Amino acid sequence: MATIYLVTGGARSGKSSYAELLCEQLSTDQKVYVATAAPATDDDDFAHRITKHQEDRQSKQWTTIEEPRLLSRHVESFKGKVVLVDCMTLWLTNFMMEHGLFTGNLPEDDAGLIDSASQAALIEVQQEFDKLSEPWNCTYIFVTNELGSGTHASTLSTRKFVDCQGWLNQYVAKRAQKVIHMVCGCPAIIKDETMTAASMRNGVAAASPQQAHAAQMLDEYLSKRGMKMDPKGYFLIKVDREKFVIRVSFHSCIINDKGEFFDLDGNRLTCHSDNTPDPLREWECRTAKEATYQILEKWEKAKELLCAGHAGYLGREVQKAEVALYQGGNYQQD
Repeated sequence: MATIYLVTGGARSGKSSYAELLCEQLSTDQKVYVATAAPATDDDDFAHRITKHQEDRQSKQWTTIEEPRLLSRHVESFKGKVVLVDCMTLWLTNFMMEHGLFTGNLPEDDAGLIDSASQAALIEVQQEFDKLSEPWNCTYIFVTNELGSGTHASTLSTRKFVDCQGWLNQYVAKRAQKVIHMVCGCPAIIKDETMTAASMRNGVAAASPQQAHAAQMLDEYLSKRGMKMDPKGYFLIKVDREKFVIRVSFHSCIINDKGEFFDLDGNRLTCHSDNTPDPLREWECRTAKEATYQILEKWEKAKELLCAGHAGYLGREVQKAEVALYQGGNYQQD
């Protein structure tokens, strides 16, 4: 399942600005902005808001996709990227309009017809969300609205819309790893499953001191086990707090009898005064998932160099580095 962040709040609470900042923090690579609304020809204010969002993303690494309903047809292009969906409220609106609500096609006094159309729209948008969240290597930030915190709607269609929005918010929040409620531009984290096992998670108590000590001893024992080093090279992993990234580099250990280093294609490498060559490849990533995707899936040399054991080792190490980066602890590579 994909990694999901949900950013909710009222109008002008800072939702979109925070969501864009979160995207910048999660990835140094190209990011995707999914706009679920197109400007209405007779609504100058709404068109101005869309233009303002577009200007905010200028000179940044953003790809914009305008898709009012069927977001899942773009899912292949979302893999390995951070995707901002702004917003779920307009997304739901588009499905409800497809079923005749807010278009003048349904009589406002026909409660049964409005209820069935609303439920059909809600089911369809939930199904679209399910398709989006299937790939493991997608990271989504969804922006939504807390409509129920406002005034009581005056029409039956609008009341049904507010209900469906609340149910959709709950549906996504249940599957999200992190939920942030924006109030007056300030983020309040109301759900967080990205914490370590040593902290509270979903109301379940943390491990006892005895359990934590036993786990620590097991890790120390496994860290001292004999490991067969790859004759072609090795990874170095560091936490760069100044740039707030996980820095991974691959170094060659292909050496001839003269002590000269070579790259993977047989080219001699220039060494520094301490007889160490520059790394063959470097990555800067914000998360462990981004690091494993960039190295294991996108690096053209990965299949040639990495076995399952090496991939497992790399995954464990970058996960440790991510915890250290975001929680302020020390990271030491095994």
